[in-house]
Amino acid sequence: MTQAVEVEVKARLTGREGQQLRNRLKLLGARLVSVMRQHDTYYNHPCRDFRRTDEVLRVRVTDGRVVLTYKGPRLAGESKAREEIEVEVGDDRSIKELLVRLGFKEVAVVEKVRETYELHYAGLRTLINVDEVEGLGLFVELEACVSPKEVDKAEEALRSLLRALDVKGPYIRESYLELMMAEGLITL
Repeated sequence: MTQAVEVEVKARLTGREGQQLRNRLKLLGARLVSVMRQHDTYYNHPCRDFRRTDEVLRVRVTDGRVVLTYKGPRLAGESKAREEIEVEVGDDRSIKELLVRLGFKEVAVVEKVRETYELHYAGLRTLINVDEVEGLGLFVELEACVSPKEVDKAEEALRSLLRALDVKGPYIRESYLELMMAEGLITL
């Protein structure tokens, strides 16, 4: 199995900035791939606290597709880069029941509407997500999956793309779950 590292750069937007971003994406030749509602359920391990170990276990439901995702601790750097392993599963009820029976505890749910654009930029296949997160607002999240040796190059390319899109930041390393906890919308 080849280890993949997901490199993400994220920033908060106002509604007006969101529309300007969409216009710039079209000018750069980005292709709208999908618009979908995502329902993310997060779990904590029965023997270790994922908040302390900076790991994530999530079940994501998108248009009937169910994906179980594990994300390892964040790597050093300005972006949110971490190992990611994803497995598509048959249905959300079965996988959620399996996790509970294994001792995992459901800790939070995050819902959002995600517009996903694809753009090849600086030699990387880049996904640009415009997310409307319930309770938090509008965000842009750029991501690329690369080998561990390419993380620095990917971080630089994603920051360059944000500048080309005129997104000034500040850039956010926290997940939507962490942002919701920080704003008191979720307590664990």
